[in-house]
Amino acid sequence: MAMAAAAARYTVEFVPLLQEAQIPTRLVWGREDDFQKISFARRYVREIPGSDLVEVNGKHIPTEDSPAAVAEAVLNHLDT
Repeated sequence: MAMAAAAARYTVEFVPLLQEAQIPTRLVWGREDDFQKISFARRYVREIPGSDLVEVNGKHIPTEDSPAAVAEAVLNHLDT
């Protein structure tokens, strides 16, 4: 189940929905993600209006590698 949820196509399919929603969007991404590279996140930020990117230490599941940094990024986004 977790492997299916991690399929890159789900991320790609979600981008048009975020473009259409036009809401502030923060991407939090592990710099060392070998599955969905940080370059994907940088591309998504260019494609999604009102979005930004916080790069954290870690791989594909940054909440495990850098939980404090992920929490800080999310809380800072919610504060704005």
